[in-house]
Amino acid sequence: IFFRVFTYVPPLSANFSRFVINASKTIHFGLYALMVLMPLSGYVMSSASSKEIKYFFHIPLLVNENKELASVANQLHSILAYFMILFIALHIIGALKHTFIDKQNIFKRMI
Repeated sequence: IFFRVFTYVPPLSANFSRFVINASKTIHFGLYALMVLMPLSGYVMSSASSKEIKYFFHIPLLVNENKELASVANQLHSILAYFMILFIALHIIGALKHTFIDKQNIFKRMI
């Protein structure tokens, strides 16, 4: 996310239809939103379950134990995971469509 905010993003091709442009923007926004919401819901779920969180260092639990909140966060985390899978699949399908059907060098733009 940090890299995306501070780097140049080339404009979309003028050849793209309005639908493709809107789909692209929606899917990219969704992917970035999910990259924020998934860890947050996981953090709330773990914190409300009083499960210690350790990655590179200890992450403090800022939410008191609350089984109801942990359950809601768990459900939200699971739903968001399915949306993440959907958006990744749509992203891959779109890239493959542009490459093999439309014969556009979309991978060059991604890099």
